[in-house]
Amino acid sequence: MQLPGGFEQFTWFGRGPHENYIDRNTGAPVGLYSARWMSSTCLTFCPRENGNKTDVRWLALTNAAGLGCWL
Repeated sequence: MQLPGGFEQFTWFGRGPHENYIDRNTGAPVGLYSARWMSSTCLTFCPRENGNKTDVRWLALTNAAGLGCWL
């Protein structure tokens, strides 16, 4: 998925607030969380899986003006 620049805020309803996987769900309660996109991912030269969130019901990506999309 590609978005124009500036869509750096994401809000989700699911497990969090930290990265979690199926074997780490006990320590990640379901709730409403929000973070800046770049603060929750690890930038690497070779992309790989990181910043995983499980049991996500919905996700919103927005810009500084609050405009964006819901997934």
